[in-house]
Amino acid sequence: MDVNRLTEKAQDAVRQAQALAQRHGQQQIEAEHLAVALLSQDGGVAARVVEKAGAAPATLLQRLQQAIEKMPRVSGGGAQAGQVYISSRVNEVFNNAEAEAQRMKDEFVSVEHLLLALAGGSTDAISRRWRSRASSTRSSAATRRSAASSRSCRAVPRTTRC
Repeated sequence: MDVNRLTEKAQDAVRQAQALAQRHGQQQIEAEHLAVALLSQDGGVAARVVEKAGAAPATLLQRLQQAIEKMPRVSGGGAQAGQVYISSRVNEVFNNAEAEAQRMKDEFVSVEHLLLALAGGSTDAISRRWRSRASSTRSSAATRRSAASSRSCRAVPRTTRC
């Protein structure tokens, strides 16, 4: 993916993810690094989107940081300082975000496209966590609608079908 197609906020998130991986002595930028960077942006939309989806951004951020702490670290003479690679998962996120931008007929890949790609990943722990939270939120919303519908049907005469 061409980095010049990323919006400034998306480029900032990638740089923050890279810095986060370097601070933790990790050789690759993983999806967790990118998600932490997106959620940590000042004035960014990622935390608001996650909150609107029914998840707690602070809790998600904490879990992601715990996952980063558990990732392997590279140290010693064989480790090249400042050399960080993009993992295959993050490459897949970038490709999916770019496809999402094209599908939406957007010229640039934005933070929103990256979030959609992170949430839509097939095997990613982040996407599983977001999908399970979103599905439970959708399920409870459907239950509330169903309950409201059944209450309104009781008030309607029997001749009307609900």
